[in-house]
Parts: sequence; structure tokens; C-alpha cells
Amino acid sequence: MADAAETLFAQFLEGDKANLQRIEQAITDKEPEGLMLDYKRNADGKGISVSKPTTHSKDHLGRLISAFANMNGGLIIWGVDAKDGKPFKASPIPDINVFVQYINTLTAGATEPMVKGVRTVGVGDGSGAAGYAVTYIPRSFEAPHQALRGEFHNYWMRSGASCEVMEHRFIRALFAERARPALEVVIGNPFSGTSPNGQWALLVWVAIANNGDTIARYPALIYATVEGISVSGPTTQEIETIPCAVKGVIGRQVVIHERLLYPGTETVVCHFALIHKNRLENIKPFTIRVVAICDGFTGDEITKEITEEMLVAAADPNLVMLPRINR
Repeated sequence: MADAAETLFAQFLEGDKANLQRIEQAITDKEPEGLMLDYKRNADGKGISVSKPTTHSKDHLGRLISAFANMNGGLIIWGVDAKDGKPFKASPIPDINVFVQYINTLTAGATEPMVKGVRTVGVGDGSGAAGYAVTYIPRSFEAPHQALRGEFHNYWMRSGASCEVMEHRFIRALFAERARPALEVVIGNPFSGTSPNGQWALLVWVAIANNGDTIARYPALIYATVEGISVSGPTTQEIETIPCAVKGVIGRQVVIHERLLYPGTETVVCHFALIHKNRLENIKPFTIRVVAICDGFTGDEITKEITEEMLVAAADPNLVMLPRINR
């Protein structure tokens, strides 16, 4: 279900571009700035609109990303001059495509940590290359985020139609409230080994790392079953699995006996094992599809193609590959 900021962004979006009619309507109706909406022009010291983001725009980009992400998300409408919290004049950016490219490049380094999911789209105003842009900043569950540029190098929050420096008590509350695990799945390359019953096997290890700020409780791995592929434990012992489906991955869940995965730690969960008496004969490339979950967290689907080149390399008797994570 979309949140309020995402719903507002949808109004200003038309396909893969900004919605020109909606922007013009906001200017005409003097739609006020608020908790999730801010207007910015991109002008030089003489008040003339320019294509490359000015220092002023770069500084405000970081401040607004911090403020919106730390609260409930929001939008920046570029190319609109506002006064007293309301738009009063259109100030189209001369080359909107150039501006959008610069803004999309700047967003990654605008805050610490980076806010994921920030997106900027543009649209021409019908007069050539000029136009407007809309930057969408989602609410972040990795808050608080600190702006990194110029005089706005601080933690910000949205208050009405303005941004305010976040007090320490709010920063502390965000750290406590939104601390959560963040599981990453790491899939190794195939290597030769032995199955639980001592037969030759092609093995691919799968590990889970907790990159979050708090303990991952009851971590588990959901994997899509692959014909001819079995799953064993990290030391090739038998492992318990149960039927499960999440995020489109229909298969089984590996039961992990470590009930807690601490921040900054990792564990090899299982091996995908393909057992064949003739080694690589008749073994075809295949795809591994997995999702990591824990109490309060569901990761994205991770896939890895096990290619023919990988299979050939795995058959090399001189190749030794230990099941460990190399970061």
C-alpha cells in the first residue's frame, strides 16, 4: 500500500516523466508548501534560471532529502518560484534533461546515510528544452539522515512548510524507533565437494549477513526449488526445510538453528548440492532464487545464474573454494 508521499508523487507523474498539467495546476491554484511539498527555483545570483544545479540548489537538495526522509517523505518541485510558502511564478529550467541528470547524480551523496529510493523526473514545458522537475523522497526506515552540504550540514525535519534542525531528543528517538535488521544474501560460486552420503557433488554456498542496526531474530532463507538440486547444511549435513512462499519465491524455508544474528555478523546457511556420479556430465546451468527473512524484515529476491563457465571451473580438481564471505 502506497504511503501519502508516494500517492502525492503519483499525481505529479505521467509515465516516466513529470506531469506538466499537474505542475501548472499547482502554480495556478497556488497550492501551498507543506509537510510533503516544497518548491524550488534553480537560479543564478542575478535571478536567471540556469540548467546546472546552483550551490544554493545543491545545499537545499541535501537539506530537503534529510527533512523529508526523516519524517514522512515528500516532493520537491523544481522550476517554480515560491513566496510565503506558495508558488507565485513559473521559472522553467532552460535544459531540464541536463538538470535532472545532475540532480540524480547528486542525491546519493546528499545525506549520510544515503536515502534509498530518491527519484527525479522532468518534463518539458512545450517551449523546447526548458521545463520542470519533480524529486520524490520516500520516508526512510534507515533514519535519521544527516544533510552533508554547506551551512545545512545537520539533521533536519519537516515542520509545516519549512525545515527545522532536528533536536537531539528526536534524533535519539529515530535511532531507537527505526533500528532494525537488514539482511543481505550472498551466494558463492559453485565448487566440488561431497554430499551427506559421501558422493561427489557440485556445491553452491548461500550466506546471510546482518547489515542492520539491531539483532535479526529468527533469520531464515526462502529458496525456490530447482529440479535435481538438493539443499544441505553448511557442513553438508542434512538440513530441515519446510514449504514456504514469499515475494513470488515459492519453494521451501531453511530452518536455521541460530535464532539470533547480531549486527555486523554473517552465517553460511546452506549449500545447494547437485549430486551426479558422472560429475558434470548432463549437468546444465541453473538459477538460484532466494529471499532472506527475519522477525520484522523481508528482503528482496536475490537471483544468481550458475553458468556453464562456472560449472567447468567447479570441476577442476585443483580448485579449492571455502564457504566463506569475501567482502
